[in-house]
Parts: sequence; structure tokens; C-alpha cells
Amino acid sequence: MGDALVQYVVIREDLAKAQGWSVGAVIAQGCHAATAAVWENREDPLTQEYLHPDHIDRMHKVVLKIKNETALLKLSQQLSSVAVAHKLWLELPEKTPTALATKPVVKDDVAHHFKKVQLYRDLVASSRVHAPASETTGIEPSPESAT
Repeated sequence: MGDALVQYVVIREDLAKAQGWSVGAVIAQGCHAATAAVWENREDPLTQEYLHPDHIDRMHKVVLKIKNETALLKLSQQLSSVAVAHKLWLELPEKTPTALATKPVVKDDVAHHFKKVQLYRDLVASSRVHAPASETTGIEPSPESAT
């Protein structure tokens, strides 16, 4: 397949920043949404291509952040209105919308729906211990991982 397949994962930024969720809990929301989106669309030809054994080690995901629940619901409605299959993840038992993920899609076909949503880059960085890795773990970071 010549067109780039991608799965978009959008996670609420306020879960960690305003509501105090742990990094792991926030990441889990995106994982839940991505897994559910793939499962619910497992018969779709693009999903099957994305999961094909020849491509399994080259999956491409774009993880994005969105301001809050209202913005996430608005994005979900927008995607539904143009038939972009996705899973809106609801954390139970509260049924709180926390994340959404598209089924694997052709990037060029849907990228414009995500232009106003930013990459989720700062969750881990803002939660890091500020001591050098060697002081907290006893392991010197490799030159590639040093920031």
C-alpha cells in the first residue's frame, strides 16, 4: 500500500495537569482507545493492512493532546460527522471521556481534522525528576537519550 497508514490517538491534557492523574493512568487512556479502535474495526481492510505481519513492526501512531473533555467531545462529533471511524474511550465507572483513537487511516485523508490539535510532547517531561539519571537510577544515560 503506497499511502501512509496512521492511527491518531488524542488524549485530554487536563487529566494530568488539572486533575492530577498519574503519567501511567493518562498513557493507559490512549492505549485503551487505540486498542478498542483497532478491535472494533478489525474487519476493515486498512486495519488489516496496518496489522499485517509484514508491517506489524512499522505501525505509525500520532499521539496528540486536547485541552479538555469539551474539546474531545467536539472532535469526536466532528469525526463522526464525516464518517472517520474512531473510538471515544470512556473511563469507567464514571463514564468520563478521556481519549479517542481513530482506526488506522490514510494520513492524507484525515490529517486536516487534526490540524488544531498539538502533539502530546510534555506529559513525561513535566513529570520527570530533575536530578540527572545517574543520581536517581545509578545508570548513566546513553548519549542518544541525553536531553
